[in-house]
Amino acid sequence: MKSFKLICSFLLLAIISTSCFDEWFGHEPKVYRTHLALSIRDTLDNDLISGIACTYFPSFGDSYCEITDIDVFRLNRGYSVSIQKYGDYYHVKLDIDVDKKRETFPDRVTFSLRSPYVFGDNYSHDVVTYWKPTGKGKWDYVCSRVEYGGKEFSVENKYFAKIVLDR
Repeated sequence: MKSFKLICSFLLLAIISTSCFDEWFGHEPKVYRTHLALSIRDTLDNDLISGIACTYFPSFGDSYCEITDIDVFRLNRGYSVSIQKYGDYYHVKLDIDVDKKRETFPDRVTFSLRSPYVFGDNYSHDVVTYWKPTGKGKWDYVCSRVEYGGKEFSVENKYFAKIVLDR
């Protein structure tokens, strides 16, 4: 019985020390975390991301694909990027994690995409994303708009945006 109480005490201590516990009780997490799924299509609504080389993981089916060529998508910070399928289209999924102790959440994130398959050349193309607080909590942010090639694109359902290329 003594060992059971010791194990229960240890488990309770482990739960209390997790960041999830902080979030459950209204404390701020240590990291700002959000994402944006970006679809890139041509004027005929053809998916231009689906042809990018990547490795599928059987446990996720065809919905998650890790990019095999690190030079395809270059971000201006240490954010992560993958390809995921939502509905009928593939999206570049940009994940943003910002350590709250070191910096505030940026209101603008620029990242560069380089893909001959998507853009028809081997140059880097900058995409600028603008972020704002959701109002739910001071650590929740969503993308409010996307700019590419001098054009502005809206964000749908908080986390999805579509860029249409003139080709």
